[in-house]
Amino acid sequence: MEIIRLYSYTEIEKFHIAKEHLIPENLEKYKLTPNEIEFQDETIKDIIKDYTRETGVRELNRKIQTIIRQSILLISEKEIEKVVVTPQSLSTLYFKKKDYEFTSKQKKARRGVATGLA
Repeated sequence: MEIIRLYSYTEIEKFHIAKEHLIPENLEKYKLTPNEIEFQDETIKDIIKDYTRETGVRELNRKIQTIIRQSILLISEKEIEKVVVTPQSLSTLYFKKKDYEFTSKQKKARRGVATGLA
């Protein structure tokens, strides 16, 4: 049996990278505080699962930056003091539709459908 190494972050690792590094760095970059924009934990997980599908975190960082920039517009136009990014607001305010659909394993094999091991 051969061992196949997958050089990728898991969803849990991406979650912690986003929460501990990407979000604070981007808030600092745009000169904001966590009191102005708050990301709920479920929101971060939904971004990872439904809007990014890569081995690294570059696309995740881009999505976070997009949310922050659009939140800045909300703060400035509507004079809101704090924006809370929720899973529901991802599909209504920020991205409109999911980039990727999360699917489960099919119960019965079908012809013409490839199943990946990784």
